[in-house]
Parts: sequence; structure tokens; C-alpha cells
Amino acid sequence: MDKITNVIAIDGPSGTGKSSITKAIAKKYNFFHVNSGSLFRALALYINEKFDLEEILRKTPDEVYELLKTIKVDYQKIPIFIVALDGEDYSERLYSHEVSDLTSKVSGHAGVRRKVDQTQREIVAKSEMVCLVEGRDIGTVVFPDARLKFFLTASAEVRGQRRFDQLKDKDKLGDLSLDQIIKDIEERDERDSTRVIAPLKKADDAIEIDTTKLNFDEVMSQFENIIEDKMKDVL
Repeated sequence: MDKITNVIAIDGPSGTGKSSITKAIAKKYNFFHVNSGSLFRALALYINEKFDLEEILRKTPDEVYELLKTIKVDYQKIPIFIVALDGEDYSERLYSHEVSDLTSKVSGHAGVRRKVDQTQREIVAKSEMVCLVEGRDIGTVVFPDARLKFFLTASAEVRGQRRFDQLKDKDKLGDLSLDQIIKDIEERDERDSTRVIAPLKKADDAIEIDTTKLNFDEVMSQFENIIEDKMKDVL
């Protein structure tokens, strides 16, 4: 199996439904789901706990990469989801609002991105399955030659409501208001889309799907139709 052309890239900002759709597609077609966000989140937690974060952010890309390059990453989706760095399992701590904000700051550093990009390519190289790789720059930077690319979008208001509901369901909302979550999403979008290194943008050959007014089944149907048309030989 060609390790590059059998990658499906799914990009887009947070709250557009990437993770839910990617999980469902992976399950339906027996694809391997690689979530770059979980890798960035785990690495952000690792950096915040092992180093002085502000000092790390002031270092050069080469200096940061040298600190991170030997970290052993254990990433599994089958049979259960595990993200472990140097043997420490971060899986249950990745999806608080605070970690989201921390990750947005750390992920813009070129040294951090180099480590995550390298890790994703290693995961794909080891897999014997079609890989669904989900993130913000998969189709433009990490796997520019991916066989199939999607770019999901949605309004900040809808994405904020989804995030609010998700945190509430997991009893992790705390004192956060819907307005604060929407504001944070807008600020994160600005950071992600204007950063010098690997900015969030749609690849020229990506298929864009706006999920603002679509329910899960409608989005899933669009994905299924496209995948079954473009990937017949591997289904």
C-alpha cells in the first residue's frame, strides 16, 4: 500500500465536527484514525508540565525540536484510544477548555509542529490500513499528496454552541459561558489562520463541507458518497 496516496486528509478549525465524522468513517470502512489534535494536546501538556512554557516558546525551532525529538510516542486507536508520551498516558486529560487554549499557543511553534508532523508520518508509515488523518494542516503541509482531502467549516457561533454542549455533557464546563467559548474560538481561529508556520487554510484540491446547517447524518452522507466514489479500489 502506498503510504502517502492512501491517506485521507480531513482539515478544518475546531468544532466543525472533524473528530465525530472521522471516528464514524474510520469505523464504517475500517480505516485507521490519526487525530493530530490529540498529539498536539498531549505534547502541550507534556511541555507545560516538564518545562517552563514561556521559556520554551522563546526558544528557536531547532532548540525545541532537540528537546522533543527523543520523546517516545505511543499512539493507538485500536482496540482503545491511547496517547502516551515516554510511557505516561495523557488520553483522559486532553479535552478540557484549558488544554485547548494551551494547545493553540504551543502548536504555533515550528519545533513543536516538526515533532508532531514527524510523528504522524511515522504512524502512517507503520499502518497497513488506509489512514484518516485529522487536523488543521494535514492536506497542505503534512500530507500534501494525500489521495483525498476534505476541509470542514462552520460558523463560530455554531461551533461555540457545540463546544459548550460537549463540555456541559462531560461536566467540564466550570464557569465558562457560551459567549466566552465563542470568543476563545474566534481568537484561536485568528491565531491558527495567521501564524507563519503551517497556517490553517483549505488546500486547493480539498473538498469543502460547511457543517453549520447540517446534522451529523447529513455530513456523514456527503462523506460516504465521496469516499465510495473516489476510493472504490480500497473499500
